[in-house]
Amino acid sequence: MRNNRRLHRLVTVLTCGVVLAGSASSSVSGSAAPSTDMPVETLDPALIEAIESLEVEARARWPESFAGMWGDPVETVPIHIAFTSEAEEKVAALAAGFPAPSILEPHDADHSFNELEALQARIVADRDALATDESPAFDLPDRYDLDIDQARNVVRVIVESGAATFQPVFSAAYGENVMVEDGDLSQEYACNSRTNCKYTLRAGLETEGGGGLCTTGFVVKRPSGEKQILSAAHCGASEEGDTGNRKHGNETYGSVTADQHENRVDAERHSIGNPFGSGGFIYRNDADQRFEVRGKGLWSELVVNVSQSCQAGKNTGNSCGTVRSKTFAPDNVGSSSRFVCADFVGVPGDSGAPIFNDSHEALGVLHGMCDEGANSAQGSVSYSHIEYVLDALDVNIVKEP
Repeated sequence: MRNNRRLHRLVTVLTCGVVLAGSASSSVSGSAAPSTDMPVETLDPALIEAIESLEVEARARWPESFAGMWGDPVETVPIHIAFTSEAEEKVAALAAGFPAPSILEPHDADHSFNELEALQARIVADRDALATDESPAFDLPDRYDLDIDQARNVVRVIVESGAATFQPVFSAAYGENVMVEDGDLSQEYACNSRTNCKYTLRAGLETEGGGGLCTTGFVVKRPSGEKQILSAAHCGASEEGDTGNRKHGNETYGSVTADQHENRVDAERHSIGNPFGSGGFIYRNDADQRFEVRGKGLWSELVVNVSQSCQAGKNTGNSCGTVRSKTFAPDNVGSSSRFVCADFVGVPGDSGAPIFNDSHEALGVLHGMCDEGANSAQGSVSYSHIEYVLDALDVNIVKEP
């Protein structure tokens, strides 16, 4: 615990910013969810695609009042859509061109998604700044992760323990739309064994650097046409003694040419030199070593409790699950926002692994774990979305064929 001036600064200095008013317990309101027996596995892929497109449309049409969209965490449907004003009218407008309008349920919310994300960004910035204060005045957690709970219309603060103690601290600083809960904090995966796949590099292989053993991400292309390969930035580069060289199968294939470990990205890219080549494939498992990458998804297309994603970590192998959050802000990434959490399995060494879906779309680069509370059926893993990784590192996905 930190125990001097930090609490005083958090309460007195930070309250000068705008505080979102309203009760965290009120969340969003709407009619009772209809009973259904349609788990996500039984939904037609075309319907899932239509649901994902609906969130993009809602954000575009009503950016100032859109407050969130999510599926039921157990049964997937109904699909809840929240707005700060005229929710029924707006959902009716969306339903007009939707193939299954009866599954759409409107909700009223106190705060828009943009407001909550702005508040989350404030807390992240303050967390980064206060972490360097060596003499805070009162007790605050050493670390805390952040997320946005769309259903409750709050910013969620995840602490290792002592949520009841810290709730009034965060409420005093940021308002009642901050909910503090106990949970497991983000841990970055880096260490343990490998798979030898020389000499054609692809996503899902072991990579070795100064930070330990991790997993290769997608093959990408620079504006010059040069092919490189992704992994997680926390796997090396900034680690003490790391020369930047990267190995596969105990043989150097290249070095770190760029990395970012802040904002929405935990990723780096590596050069690829002879005798290594590369291809737009994923080593999904021993039986499927050339799963083709044919495109990339968008962060805005992901719908909580509906969208599916998979990873191919060097230790876990192929593991798939449901997106449980798209607004995770891990404590161990500076100024973090919009990391995605999905409830597939991940273990140390999987960091950097490709995140993808069965439509052969690249979705992200694995960061570490995250806690999604009751929504976590088997534990959750967080990742940087590919949209932000590609932009930050100035590359494009290599696709096959």
